[in-house]
Amino acid sequence: KAGAGRLFREVEMMIPDGSEIEPGFLLESARLLIDQGNTKDAEQQLKAAIRTFPKTSKTETAESMRLLAKIWIKEERNQDAAQALIQRAEALKPD
Repeated sequence: KAGAGRLFREVEMMIPDGSEIEPGFLLESARLLIDQGNTKDAEQQLKAAIRTFPKTSKTETAESMRLLAKIWIKEERNQDAAQALIQRAEALKPD
């Protein structure tokens, strides 16, 4: 997994400034960062993914919201926002 994390970072560095990163890439990168214990960077990736997934990508958007909420709940912060994200995710795509 460490090699995969390095590859994700290398790809990100190759993307020109001001370009939008594919939201699916952001979600997968966030999953890897969470596995590596880097929740700070995973949080940023998930926020970006939530903003950039098209409205038709309800499953992926909901998954991103749930992962972000899980980080906040586990770290005991943003509890109200985490619950709101879970509710929004459920409205988009029930478990």
